[in-house]
Amino acid sequence: PLSHALVFTLQSAVTRGILAQNASIVSISPEIIYTLAAPHLLAVAAAETPPTSQNKSVNIFILDTGAAKRGVTYASTGSAVSTVSPIDRDSHGTIVALSAKEVIDERNINAQLHSINIVNGKDYITNATVAEGVRQAIKGGADVINLSAEYGHLDGPIDSTIAAAFDEAQAAGIPIVVADGNDSGKRKNALTTHPDVISVGGLGNHGDPLYDSNGQNPETRADVFAKGTTRSPITGDTESGTSFAAPRVAALIAEIKQKPIDSLSDVNGNGKWDTEEIKARLKSGIFSGEYAFLRDGDTLAGTTPGGQLAQGAPSGSVSDFRTLKTLGSAPDSVVPTCKGFGSSFEGVCQACDFAELLKNVIDRALSYSTIVVLFMFSYAGILYVTAAANPKQTQTARSVFTKVFIGFIILLTAWLTVNIILNVLTGRSLDDWSNIDCGTIIVPAAPASGQ
Repeated sequence: PLSHALVFTLQSAVTRGILAQNASIVSISPEIIYTLAAPHLLAVAAAETPPTSQNKSVNIFILDTGAAKRGVTYASTGSAVSTVSPIDRDSHGTIVALSAKEVIDERNINAQLHSINIVNGKDYITNATVAEGVRQAIKGGADVINLSAEYGHLDGPIDSTIAAAFDEAQAAGIPIVVADGNDSGKRKNALTTHPDVISVGGLGNHGDPLYDSNGQNPETRADVFAKGTTRSPITGDTESGTSFAAPRVAALIAEIKQKPIDSLSDVNGNGKWDTEEIKARLKSGIFSGEYAFLRDGDTLAGTTPGGQLAQGAPSGSVSDFRTLKTLGSAPDSVVPTCKGFGSSFEGVCQACDFAELLKNVIDRALSYSTIVVLFMFSYAGILYVTAAANPKQTQTARSVFTKVFIGFIILLTAWLTVNIILNVLTGRSLDDWSNIDCGTIIVPAAPASGQ
């Protein structure tokens, strides 16, 4: 059968040029389709439509802190360092895998997840482990590689060890999806400079860019933005970051690579999806509304959070930002949530949860104590004002003032001390000493010289 007309919603001179270079296109003209107000490119083709084939299974390799203990089924697991267990000890790799699985399940993508732990024996992610992980993925038959774990080598040019591995992936036709980072554009993720990389920024639940996503900075601009919020399988709290946006894009790329590339998308004419063609396919899906839960990085460069999301996602879809609600325990809850992502993580608690519980109790007690202190200060003030010539009442008022003030100083000192101790014991940074969040993901970075 012949395909007589193909209608494109892209209003772009670039698209017109691509179509014009295709020998199968015999004419191109702008048309008004139905009641749409915008011009569309109407391409009349004389090429034979390729026969449809069953969607093939696609392999997604997640290079991170290891495989989830439960909740995710993997086709294979491994480690970049043979002496390191492939199982995730940090939880970052678990949440990344669950983010990819969410899109795979929702869109019924025929994909298999694979995990490679790229943490070395000292709990660092290094140039060598990243490169080894990429090469293992290539040997394992990867169709797309996801790299979300941030590591220490960000500023400056990409390391030659990693660049060589990325070159091998590019030669094999395997795109690498990289999380752009969460440094508010202050640092450039060197990995995103490689031509085989598709960089991803993060979006909040309502479709606005995450406040700390690197993707908005023109110098660190992400190719696309995707939902960057997810539920922690450890605490049940909501986590956010580009780390969880990237695997969702990797899943969409798997969906794209399920089917043979069509002649119009195959710009280089090799019959396979390459990275630039996949980027173009993602962007065309954004403009057409097919991927309404994505945003184009080019349109967000230099902007601030608050832009409007493209319309067109199915109502009620998990990926439709208009229907998403914040996950996790109620903000006023004293007892931290120990339930994970679904029933498979039921009752998963850790020492940090006990520390968080203790801190919550202390914080709640401090809140109530503050109310009592204000009440006692008011009481002492009334006694002092109404004392008149009664020296005994004046002395009582001063005594109440002094004792309440000293008690409140002791209470604040105890609160500060306990918070710092709990943060040290749970391995949290003192930069935010007043907050213990057991769901915060910490992926330690190797020293600059570490390989």
